[in-house]
Amino acid sequence: VSIASSDPSVNNQTNAHVGPCEEYRRKVCCKMSVDIQTQITKLFEPALIVGRRNESIEVTLQVKLNQTETDVYTINITDEIPWDFTPPDPSEVRVYFIDYSPYAVKEITTNATVSVSVQDLPGTSNTLLYVNISNISQTDAGGYMQENDSIRIVYLMTSSQLEPNETRIMSTNISLKDVDEHTHENSIQSSLTA
Repeated sequence: VSIASSDPSVNNQTNAHVGPCEEYRRKVCCKMSVDIQTQITKLFEPALIVGRRNESIEVTLQVKLNQTETDVYTINITDEIPWDFTPPDPSEVRVYFIDYSPYAVKEITTNATVSVSVQDLPGTSNTLLYVNISNISQTDAGGYMQENDSIRIVYLMTSSQLEPNETRIMSTNISLKDVDEHTHENSIQSSLTA
């Protein structure tokens, strides 16, 4: 789309019309920017836990890049684990890059630009699981994160002996940056009930 003077012989820069870029000799062309959009999903297996028992729960967290105009090179994910659950050892957390086209799932857990850590906070503050990928292209993904690609994180945690109908609420927060230094943040809340 171009905004330009419709009469190049007149020095009237306020006489502007909208049309295709090829239509005018004097023109200013602009690129419309599209926001980065992501989708976060967090699944638990089992989805409901038995009260008064310690249960192993497999967590699958996925961040999908739904919309972007430029490639994403870095992503930081902070996932909460209930304060009274046993978190995973960082070495037992698995990180995968899911390439949409051509479809491929590549484990990138041990790659140099991927770091996984767990921070146990005091009292009733939830434990934090951090997954930071400082440069996706330097992992086995073999390139930057593009539209419809995903990062998947899989880990096990062990529940406390919750009373029946007792619930734990957790947040997941992500931040990412594209190659043009645009940033994006997103978050979700999830819960588990005995």
